[in-house]
Amino acid sequence: MEEKLTTLRKTLSNKEKLIRKKLHIVTTLTMEGLASHEIKVHLELAESAFTTYANAHDELSLLVEDSEVELMIDALEEVSRTFIKIKGILQSTLDLRQTTHEPQNENALSEQGQQSIRLPPMNLPTFTGKLEDWYAFHDQFSSVIHVNKYIDNTRKMHYLKSCLSGEAANVIASLSSTGNNYLEAWSLLTNRYDNERLVLQVHLQHLFNQPHIQSEAVSSLKALVDTTNKHLRALKVLKQPTESWDTIIIYLISSRLPSELRKAWEIESSAYESPSWLQMCKFMEKRVHVLDLLQLQSSSTPRSKLTNKCNSRATTHAVTAAVQYLFTASYYLSV
Repeated sequence: MEEKLTTLRKTLSNKEKLIRKKLHIVTTLTMEGLASHEIKVHLELAESAFTTYANAHDELSLLVEDSEVELMIDALEEVSRTFIKIKGILQSTLDLRQTTHEPQNENALSEQGQQSIRLPPMNLPTFTGKLEDWYAFHDQFSSVIHVNKYIDNTRKMHYLKSCLSGEAANVIASLSSTGNNYLEAWSLLTNRYDNERLVLQVHLQHLFNQPHIQSEAVSSLKALVDTTNKHLRALKVLKQPTESWDTIIIYLISSRLPSELRKAWEIESSAYESPSWLQMCKFMEKRVHVLDLLQLQSSSTPRSKLTNKCNSRATTHAVTAAVQYLFTASYYLSV
């Protein structure tokens, strides 16, 4: 058992180092000097390393204590972000090469205008101006587009404008879509939304102002857990000590549960000396699975309207007959 644990931990450590090193290599490479097949090899190596890491993580998480699992989840999230950056840079470069075989200079692209620029299809993030979404958008756009040396500033500007809507789009609306304006546009957005203190307050507000659940609806329970985890992850990225907030979070979420579910959690948590948020998450997930199963069973035996109507009539007749019998019996007993 100990030998297996040691092997899995070593695998996690080695693959994490490999993925981090791969990010350094990718961000310092000059993409123009690489052939497409070389970029594909880098991408395949990164995917293989991440798959091995994820498999080892899943296997090890089943063998260790819950306290260690929480730390492992944080590490997995960090490695996942690193892998996403690597894949974003490499895949976007490959996508771009499929649509533009020969690079054009910046001035030529500017003269063509917005209508003539063909942008390759990419799964890019979007941003509407909500503060809580800024850092996620910033990290993903930066890793895929902003630091990609193969994409010139004119295309970066078009990509940036295509990702923005609402208030965020208005911030750079006055800038024309030329390469000369890209860095200014990126700077305007960063100056407007890169406010760590304000973003922190927004996440806390969303975390503590979640609605009370009136009944055990699957969608409501899922939303409660997902929203809580989403903002806890964001707060952790902002260097908040969320790993020590379990007691506060459990109290907060318990107060949002319907009374019956809150009682069930109190019974469940009494088995733990100091229950963790992870344990409460598992409890909620089990509850969701049960509700999903019950919903599936009820929907797997549909009845036609005619059958329901007949059953309703039969039930009404049976109840009427039973009531008449009870009245008759009561009459004779009283005589």
